[in-house]
Amino acid sequence: MTEPLTLQQVASKLGVHYMTAYKYIRTGRLSATKVGSIWNVDPDDLDRFLSGAPDGSQSSTPERSRRLHERLLAGDELGSWAIVEDGLASGLTAEQVHLELLGPALTQVGDRWVAGEIDVADEHLASTTTVRVLGRMAPLVTARGRSKGTVVLAGAAGDQHALPTALLSDLLRIRRFAVVDLGANTPSASLVKMTQRHDDLVAVGICASSDQGSQNVAQIITDLRATGATMPIFVGGSALRAEHAVEADHITTSGLDACEFVEKSLALRR
Repeated sequence: MTEPLTLQQVASKLGVHYMTAYKYIRTGRLSATKVGSIWNVDPDDLDRFLSGAPDGSQSSTPERSRRLHERLLAGDELGSWAIVEDGLASGLTAEQVHLELLGPALTQVGDRWVAGEIDVADEHLASTTTVRVLGRMAPLVTARGRSKGTVVLAGAAGDQHALPTALLSDLLRIRRFAVVDLGANTPSASLVKMTQRHDDLVAVGICASSDQGSQNVAQIITDLRATGATMPIFVGGSALRAEHAVEADHITTSGLDACEFVEKSLALRR
């Protein structure tokens, strides 16, 4: 078995300062594993790196998303953020970062979990790292100007995933909507009460990323309608089953589709 290379050895082979080699690793351009406080690089990964573009100048959006996927799984917040910053510096908007970098990276995490290539601990680590990256992006998704209205989002009762509504919240805020994100596993009664607090309510979104959450969607919609509320209700999520959402006004196919539905709902209100 080939011995892994240290950071200093990698820097020597590349002919760069060790901090430059460290930057390649933290931005995901050079694959590496961390053992304690030591970064180890497989010689084969270094060979692949040398055959590419070390300065990263030719990085495409799909390539950045692939590297981001690796950094998220490693729980590397700083490395993940460096890739996001690299994308922003190349001209990507905050919305494109969500749709073209984070979205595909997280989809790949989910696909690998379903395939049994990673376990639930890896999936949770990637999710929590994403939440921290989203926190760093907050100033970029806070649009200036008067709010168009309020959108209330919630994970269905029984659904423990908070990330889908967090991502959608950012996309809606970019479009100047005020968003109340109640997060995962929101009791139906709590969602009803929150919708009654806002006179400028444009729409309500419910996410189901688990089978249990999907099974509760129909009852949540019934509870909302029982109050006499007429606001549009849209639902979505990777585990949502159509038979649980027949009373919804719209079933979203993506974050972008959800935003377009909210915009249309606002236009109909005027």
